[in-house]
Amino acid sequence: MICQLIYYFSDMWQFTLGARYTWEEKTIKQDNFISTAPGNFIATRDEFSALADFVQPLEVHPDKPTQKEKDDWSEVSPSATVTMFAPESWTGEFLNSAMFYLT
Repeated sequence: MICQLIYYFSDMWQFTLGARYTWEEKTIKQDNFISTAPGNFIATRDEFSALADFVQPLEVHPDKPTQKEKDDWSEVSPSATVTMFAPESWTGEFLNSAMFYLT
């Protein structure tokens, strides 16, 4: 949701004050596995690359077979902008209009 208030000081100056409210929810359901291959080893980069098609024997993790988590969060992001619309004397024949702003 976005809310903005715009105040015109003159034809040339404008001030905008706003805020954005964001809400998000994430859910995870994941099965956890462990390798049943004997021992641990350190592999060089070439040895690791050679394992690209290797499938390790796996079994369901005995202590935490599945992981289910749910979290949600929200945030308000405020904003403020000062805008100046360039007068026609600045734009001349080259531009129809111009605007400068600082957010």
